[in-house]
Amino acid sequence: MAVRIRHLSPARVRGMVGRKRVLYAALRRTGLWWLMDKASASGKRLEVTRHRVPAPIPTVTIALLADLHLASPGDFTERMLALVAAAHPDLILLAGDLTSIDGDDATYLDVLSRLAAPRGVWMVPGNWDYWAPMRDARTVYDQAGVRVLRNAAAEVAPGLWLAGLDDAVAGTPDASIALREVPARAWVLALFHCPVSFPDVAGRCALALAGHTHGGQVRLPGLPPLWMPAGSWPYVSGWYERSGSRMYVSRGLATPGLPVRMFCRPEVALFTIGPAAGAY
Repeated sequence: MAVRIRHLSPARVRGMVGRKRVLYAALRRTGLWWLMDKASASGKRLEVTRHRVPAPIPTVTIALLADLHLASPGDFTERMLALVAAAHPDLILLAGDLTSIDGDDATYLDVLSRLAAPRGVWMVPGNWDYWAPMRDARTVYDQAGVRVLRNAAAEVAPGLWLAGLDDAVAGTPDASIALREVPARAWVLALFHCPVSFPDVAGRCALALAGHTHGGQVRLPGLPPLWMPAGSWPYVSGWYERSGSRMYVSRGLATPGLPVRMFCRPEVALFTIGPAAGAY
């Protein structure tokens, strides 16, 4: 079973968010935010990673986006949107943490509305989607055409079922509920924010996709991450295997907290899944 994480109380969440607002404002007033951002600019260059997954289903291409933490739109967001559009994915998956303490519904709607794929845009919630929620999430998702899976599943392509779990840090994930409507012979792709949910679906899906870790965000060559958020360890980034299932953990896109990335570039992960995909 996955590790169960004690949820923060509403009071502790409010306190944490308040402290972050004060810190960010101080860093911006003193210019330190700008200096950190510029000093680590090379580490924030967006990377496209490509992966091939053999499967007995018609070929499907998927773009995985994790940890957008949207605030005000900028060049980075525009670059991300352009890369996704140029890839022409059949399916776009958002692995949670769309929101941020500096974001607003207008920004979320603008960015989500510019993501489009023939088989839809699907999302699972992350911890910050609970801690810094939209004012009117239903309207934003409906107008943008985004489908949210919270302990639920849907057939997103012939023979391909997507099972989405709630967040492990701030929500209530339940793999049994998410998978109960999935046919026995379906090829199952599980999507969740925190990779610690992997043991709950291992052996019950062919592939799992997650985010949350930011790959450690600040790395030193040859050393483990300096810090990882709750709901991550022992998973950092890249491929993992358990009970015949494989999981890919995205390094994510944004830089929540301090605007720094080192040796851990943000990524848009593209997957080609099908009979001619070849090996990983």
